[in-house]
Amino acid sequence: PDALWSLLELCIYLLPQTLSYAVPISFLITCMLTIIRLGNDSELTVMSAVGFSNRKILLPFLLLGCVLMVLLMFLNTIVAPNANERMYGLIFKLRDQISTNLIKTGSFDDRIPGITIFIERQQSNGTLENIFIHDRRDPKNILTLTAQQALIDAVDNRLVARLRYGAIKHHRADANPLEGLRFSSYEYVIDLTK
Repeated sequence: PDALWSLLELCIYLLPQTLSYAVPISFLITCMLTIIRLGNDSELTVMSAVGFSNRKILLPFLLLGCVLMVLLMFLNTIVAPNANERMYGLIFKLRDQISTNLIKTGSFDDRIPGITIFIERQQSNGTLENIFIHDRRDPKNILTLTAQQALIDAVDNRLVARLRYGAIKHHRADANPLEGLRFSSYEYVIDLTK
């Protein structure tokens, strides 16, 4: 139900932007088809014979066009920007939920390109236990991080892992031995746009 409501909400927020493109085009096509139909049925000839000028025949189209112009100005200057702001807020909220749910406990997870993550278990307060991160996105500087505890949050296009009581190992292409470092607290940022 939450996913369905979120999808419906996104569609509602997209509606003003879609209407701002669709209404003028549909109005133009409607006017053209109406004039063509009136011409084919000889209605325009009858109107001219009765005394209607071309200006008087086109006046309803012009008035409706002015009303639509005012409505579209309101739609494009007030409704659409507010809807876009709310839509992007919802998209960021959903993206953050999805990106923190990318990682599953108890198995090696490599859905983030170039990164393998293993989390043994998750406590009820959200703390992750016994975490392993292997980042091979930069072949010249491969990182392996292990930690006893971690918290992972989504911030913008990044996952921020706050690691505690662990070690970092660098596998550099220009150095044979592994470079290692122990830490009691370390923050590791995984950029999801790379």
